Amino acid sequence: MSLSRCLFSFLAFLWLLGLATADVRTFVWDDFSHLTHTTNTGAPFIEQIESPWITSDMYWQEAIVAWNARLPDTEAINIELRAEVAGEQTPWLQLGHWSLSTNRVARTSIRGQSNRLSRVDTDTVVLATNGQRFQWRIAFTSPFSTNTLRLLSVSLWRPGEAPNPYSSTLIRNLNLGVPRLSQGDYKGGATKWCSPTSLAMILSYWANREHRPDWEFRVPQVAAAVFDPAWPGTGNWPFNIAFAGSLPGLRANVVRFNHLEALHPWLAAGVPIGLSLSYNRLLGRDFGGSGHLVVCVGLESGDYLVNDPGSKAQPRRRIDAKTLDMAWRESERVAYLVFPENLRVPEWPGVRTIKAAE
Repeated sequence: MSLSRCLFSFLAFLWLLGLATADVRTFVWDDFSHLTHTTNTGAPFIEQIESPWITSDMYWQEAIVAWNARLPDTEAINIELRAEVAGEQTPWLQLGHWSLSTNRVARTSIRGQSNRLSRVDTDTVVLATNGQRFQWRIAFTSPFSTNTLRLLSVSLWRPGEAPNPYSSTLIRNLNLGVPRLSQGDYKGGATKWCSPTSLAMILSYWANREHRPDWEFRVPQVAAAVFDPAWPGTGNWPFNIAFAGSLPGLRANVVRFNHLEALHPWLAAGVPIGLSLSYNRLLGRDFGGSGHLVVCVGLESGDYLVNDPGSKAQPRRRIDAKTLDMAWRESERVAYLVFPENLRVPEWPGVRTIKAAE
């Protein structure tokens, strides 16, 4: 056999093992009518829906669950996921109680979840070794309605080098004109409110563009709506997305991408993107840490334009691709996507929408 054929066979074998370079997958549900419903789930939750076991074509080590639910202020949901690791099932892992109000059931992530197979890092399920199958369930404090839960996604990630860029829509110059806000303008927000400030920028952008004043919120309002006392703070990724996704007419998701070029089709479609990254790396320092969130709003001569809520002096930064990607890698390229329901959004590899028949 020729050397080239041997190499091809070896790469194909790695792909079958789930060890190929493609290292993210996102599963999306927007139809819940076919899922298993059960009652008597334990007060204060009275009903729940449960997915079947889902098998990814990729072995993975981390999962982030995001949801869009439109609940009355007095109602709440409980989100859980479990996985199969080396032939064993993990316990059901709680990813939080979520509600718009905290009067009845406190909005909070759940601390202290760790075992030999898995653990929960605030909003992320982390497996001890590679898994492939997973299952989720959501419990409600009121009878479930198909209008209550609008979207749920599970974003999977495993370690490894990113593949070659796959985007066919590379742009060099674009500015979406997203309003600039500073977390330092608000009492108590200077070192804590990067995520709600970034989300407020994105919401303000869409409110202006779509003439929807009901999507416009002051930063303290967003911070109060996403606060997680167990973290503690306002940086819980799914809680931020859940607030945006609770607004009529909007869809929101937290996903992982493989590389910067994957952002181009979204920017070209007019979608600003929240990026979770290392502030130290973003500022060009040679050490990581200092978690931060910014909004990517375009490009200028191939460099990336970001609205930085952490700087009053320089709220708009122009960052070269290498520096931005180095900073973004610290979160394994977590991104916020928020956009109107009727917007035609890009398709990208690794996303699978689960249909009712599956």
